[in-house]
Formats: sequence, C-alpha cells, structure tokens
Amino acid sequence: MFRIEEGLEKNAEEITTLGTSIAGLREEKEGRDEELDQARTEQAKARMAVAKAEKRIKKAEKALEDKASTVFPVTRTRLRLLFPLPAETRARGCGGIYCSFN
Repeated sequence: MFRIEEGLEKNAEEITTLGTSIAGLREEKEGRDEELDQARTEQAKARMAVAKAEKRIKKAEKALEDKASTVFPVTRTRLRLLFPLPAETRARGCGGIYCSFN
C-alpha cells in the first residue's frame, strides 16, 4: 500500500511539472501562430502587388506592340535587317527564326 501511495505522489508531481511545461509550450505556439499569420498576410500582399505589376507590364507591352505594329509593321525583311543571322546559321542554310518547321 505504501508503494502505491509513493507511486501516486511521484506521478502527481510529474503531472504537475508536465502541465506547467505544456502551458508554456501552448503560449509559445500561440505567439508563433500569430507570427505565421502575419507572415502569410505580408506574403499575400506581396503576391498581389506582383500580380498588379505584371498586369501593368503586360498592358504596357500590349500597347507598345499595338503602337509598333501601326507605326512600323513587322515583315520578314525588316526582321532580317533588325536581327541579322550569325554567319554559322547562314552557312547551314537555315534561316534561324525565319525557318519553316517541317
């Protein structure tokens, strides 16, 4: 009977100690959860900013392409003048980006 009481006392002390440490760990977890939520919010804001910037860039590129096609229509001859082929490409007989794909 004495051994049982002694074991119960040790277990009660251990339970009290573990309960205290669990409470500390829960507080730490709550703090880290808040930090995680803040980081996720910041990441979402950054993603939205990047998406908006990409949309603006695509819109500007589209406007430039439209403006360029009305001012300076692109033809194969003009492409060849703007972007001459390297000598090794001409030697192979391939027109590079001007080749037709079989």
